[in-house]
Amino acid sequence: MVFQSASCHIDERLWAKLPSYYNGDRFIRIIPFKDQINIKTAAIKEYRAELNGFKIAPKGMLQAYLHQNLPAGILLEAFKQALLS
Repeated sequence: MVFQSASCHIDERLWAKLPSYYNGDRFIRIIPFKDQINIKTAAIKEYRAELNGFKIAPKGMLQAYLHQNLPAGILLEAFKQALLS
């Protein structure tokens, strides 16, 4: 979904052994845990209302558990905004 979200070149790198996707200084970071993943990007906070049912950590990370279906449309928009704005 990260690569689908923007038409620019996205640089895929590891940051502290975590998959991270960059466009300049803008980034999306995936933080895997045993039973959940956290998605860190500056734009997640702006979609709090649309992400009802998901927990948003105080630092703006979306917490998604294994049993939850990710809202692809909302995440694509958030990723696009995070990488291009």
